[in-house]
Amino acid sequence: MKTPLAEYPEIVLQRAVGYALSHPATVWYSTDGTPFQVLSPGFISYSGGPDFRSMALLIQGDILIGNGEFHRKSSEWFVHKHDDNPQFSSTILHIVIENDKPVSSIPHTLILDEEIIRQYLRNDSKEQDMSGIDTLGEIQHFALVRLMRKAAEVTECTRNYGIETGIRTIVENFLHSFEKKRRRPCYTAEQIEKIGHDFVNDIFLQNIIDYSQNNKNMTDIFRSFLSHKFSIEGPHLRREIFLNCLFPIAIALSPKQRRMEAFTWFWSMNSLQSYGILSRQFPHISQEYLWQQQGMLEYRRMNGHRGNISAEALHVYGFEKLFDFFKDAGTIIHDSPLEKNADYDIAEDIIDIE
Repeated sequence: MKTPLAEYPEIVLQRAVGYALSHPATVWYSTDGTPFQVLSPGFISYSGGPDFRSMALLIQGDILIGNGEFHRKSSEWFVHKHDDNPQFSSTILHIVIENDKPVSSIPHTLILDEEIIRQYLRNDSKEQDMSGIDTLGEIQHFALVRLMRKAAEVTECTRNYGIETGIRTIVENFLHSFEKKRRRPCYTAEQIEKIGHDFVNDIFLQNIIDYSQNNKNMTDIFRSFLSHKFSIEGPHLRREIFLNCLFPIAIALSPKQRRMEAFTWFWSMNSLQSYGILSRQFPHISQEYLWQQQGMLEYRRMNGHRGNISAEALHVYGFEKLFDFFKDAGTIIHDSPLEKNADYDIAEDIIDIE
């Protein structure tokens, strides 16, 4: 016989909901039929206020940063007097099991099936030992910050030099940094120069730049590039060029109606191989998906500072100034100061694969 969810402690249900939302390729639908993706479920608040701090939702092409609140019944919002509490003014998502009294002040409401929550109640104990990372949602947070940071760098470069020169500069810098960082260089300086030259003159680059102006499926374009040998590069280097240079460009230049396609591809893309260094540091975390690897790499880069995964980090990097699709619900999280890596370059994450 199933234990009624009402008998579970609130924090246990919150964790189950957090795990359920930590699958970013899933497209959810709000009560008004609006599709959205949870790019980051935020982190659970243990000190009062909204249950989930600093959520990031992709809704109608915009990235909306704010808080989330979970209730068994939506009417609990009023029972708990959240409507009169300024701490809840930046709530962007209401997650409920039963929508018995809709809350008009919250932009979006998600009715989460009870069986989905039960599934993650059973998995709760499996995600505890994660070598410093508390939840799968934290990896997702770091993966989003990493992707947006790279898109910000590409955006700045293309604004300063124009799209074609900016992309050429980004790719050339990446290739030289890539080879410099390698313990066992795979390419000579002449080969790197040839790869850079061939890349910026390749037709697939133009397809990616122009995809917003045509009806080609974005996922098909991405897959075609990853399977297309444009020079003497190997598949690993081709994927790194795409991930560090081209995909951030696609995110930055995407029109709203195409942005969900791009994010869906990113969150659903399987990894090519496992990173040995990540397997050693995070032996309990899967590297099945590309975003999981990216999240762990960003965690390492930030030395695990949890303050860096909040909306504050996104503001420090200036995303809301660079991207017109970045929206803030007004949340201010006073975490530890963000410490930037002064000697960072675009290829700092290239490590040997085992």
